[in-house]
Amino acid sequence: MEDEYPGWTGDEKYGIITDLSNDELLKEFSVIMKALSPYIILNKDYENVRRESISNEKKFEYRRHNCDCLFGVDEETEYHHESLIGTDFAEAFAEADSLREALGCLTELQRSRIEKYYFLGMTCREIRDSEGKGATSRAILYSIQASLNKMKKILS
Repeated sequence: MEDEYPGWTGDEKYGIITDLSNDELLKEFSVIMKALSPYIILNKDYENVRRESISNEKKFEYRRHNCDCLFGVDEETEYHHESLIGTDFAEAFAEADSLREALGCLTELQRSRIEKYYFLGMTCREIRDSEGKGATSRAILYSIQASLNKMKKILS
């Protein structure tokens, strides 16, 4: 329920859409219902309303994305497409410096794998083939994850 309704304060974690009563559900699906408890039972009409609501939200998002003025005429309706907003170069340079510092703390092998994976867009299998050392793709993935954890510690 929290995913569907941000700010949900009830104890129920799940909403079950069905035409069956609570007693019928417990009789036919007792194990499942106990696992889902606490839950709220919603009828089939809710399913139609929910589907229509999701459809309307998608239509609104499509219209906003394709038809809105790129830069609104007043503060209340102003909307900026992300692709048109310029980069804050001072912030970008500061981030690049800290990234260079974090990459500098890695071993040569870790740095090479991070560069190949993120900057060159290679897969773990391609990295394995390019290194030719007999490491498995899974070992390379673990190495990349360990490198990222090491970099996170340095950056934080």
